[in-house]
Amino acid sequence: MTSKASRRDFLKVSGSVVAGAAAAGCVAPVAPTTTGMDDSGPTSERVALRFLNKWGSGVRRELMNGFLDNWAEQNPNIGIIFEPVADFDRRMPILVAAGEWGDIMLFFDLQLSAFHEIAADLTPYFEASGTPFPGKEGSELIRIPNHVGYEPGKVKAVPFQLNIVMTGINKDLFREAGVPMPWEHDHNGDKWWDWHDYREAACAINDLGEDIIGSNFSFGNIEQDGLVNWSVANGGQLIDVENKKGSWNTPEFIEGQQFAVDMICQDGCMMNVDDYQGLGQALGIYPWAAGVQGIASRGSGYWVSRSEADLTQVAWVRSPNTGESAGLGSMHFHIVTTQSQHPAEAFEFITYLANFENQKNIALSGTAEPVNAGVWEDADYQATWGSPEAVEAYLDALDNFIFTPQLPGVLEWFGEIKILWGDVLRCEVSVEEQVVIVDQKTDEILAAHA
Repeated sequence: MTSKASRRDFLKVSGSVVAGAAAAGCVAPVAPTTTGMDDSGPTSERVALRFLNKWGSGVRRELMNGFLDNWAEQNPNIGIIFEPVADFDRRMPILVAAGEWGDIMLFFDLQLSAFHEIAADLTPYFEASGTPFPGKEGSELIRIPNHVGYEPGKVKAVPFQLNIVMTGINKDLFREAGVPMPWEHDHNGDKWWDWHDYREAACAINDLGEDIIGSNFSFGNIEQDGLVNWSVANGGQLIDVENKKGSWNTPEFIEGQQFAVDMICQDGCMMNVDDYQGLGQALGIYPWAAGVQGIASRGSGYWVSRSEADLTQVAWVRSPNTGESAGLGSMHFHIVTTQSQHPAEAFEFITYLANFENQKNIALSGTAEPVNAGVWEDADYQATWGSPEAVEAYLDALDNFIFTPQLPGVLEWFGEIKILWGDVLRCEVSVEEQVVIVDQKTDEILAAHA
C-alpha cells in the first residue's frame, strides 16, 4: 500500500522555528564533526559555489535574483555562481553524465532516484546545525519521498518546490445543472463528494448542451490526475514498491479505473485524454478556463482569478469504499554534489532557499507550492486560494498527496503505461485485459533496472 502521512506528521512547526525563519532567513550550520568529512564547516575565506537550477526566466528568474541579492548581502564570503539550465529536464541528465555537476544542482524526485549517487549525504550538516530532518517533528520543511538513495537516518537533499495537481470546478455550471457543490454532501460526516456525486454532477452538466463537457480523465500526465485520483484512492497502488512488481491487476485498482472508464465509454460525461487535448487546441485555451467544462481534473489556481467563469479548486473526489482521496505530488530538491569542495557552505545556501521568507515569496508568486510547512498556515498565502472551500481543499490535498514511486526505471515505465492505458481510455480494450499487460510490462521494466 502507498503510505501517506497526516498533516499532523509534517506540519509540526514550532512557533519559534517559524518565527525565527521568517525573521532571520536561516541558521548557519555549525561545522559537522563526523569522521571522514572533508569539509570542517564554513570557511572565513571567500568561496564560490556553482549553482545549477532551471529558474532562468520570467517570474521565477526575478524571484531567484532577489534570493541571490539578499544572500550576497548577508553572506559576502560565500559567492553564488548561478547557472540557469535551459531545457532543464532533458539537459540535466546529460550534464550529470558529462561530470558537469557544480556544487549545487536541482532535481525533481524521479531524477533524484536515478542520480542519487552524486548527492552528498547531508546528515552531518542537519545534525551539527540542530536542524530536524524534513518532515520530522520540529522541522519547518514538509516530508520528502524515500528516494532510491534514502537510508533511514540519512538525508541527501533539501526540498525547494512542491507541485500538487488540484481538481477544479465551474460553479456557474453546477448551479445551472442544479447539482450540489462538491462540499455540500454528507458521507459519514465528510462533506466532500464521492465517485457517485462526481458522476451525477458531470453527467448533469454534460447534458446542458453540445458545447459543454462534464469532466475529463486527465490533462495528459495520466498518472497525476487519472490513475491516482481513482485507483489509489480506492486502495490500489501504482507499483508494488516493496516487491518491485506490477500491482494493477487487483480488485481495488480495477474498480477505480472501471468507474472512470465507464464515465468515458458508457456515460459519455468524461472526456478521454486525446479528445480533451484536441478540444483545448480547437478553443485555443484551457476548456475549464473558457467556462465550458464543469469539472477539471487539473484546476490550476492561475485560471481561477483570470477566467470570467466562477471557478474554484476543490478537494479530490473520495472513493465510496475507503472514504479516502489521493493525488500525486512531485517535488524538486537541491542537492550538494559529491564534487563540491565546500559542502557546508552549499548546505547553508540550500537551506536558506527553503526558509519561510523565500518560500512565502515563491508561494505568493503562484509558481509552485511551498515546501516550508509554516507557509501553508500563513494567512497571506491562504488568501490567494480564494474561497473558504478552496482553502480546505488545499489543506486536504496536503494531507493526501502521495509521491511517485521512487524506483529505477520509473521514468521509462510512465512512458510505456501512458501508451498502453491510452487504448483503454479510447474504449478500444477492456480494463481487465489491459491491467494484465500493464503488470507484465511493469515487471519487465523494473527487472531490467534491478
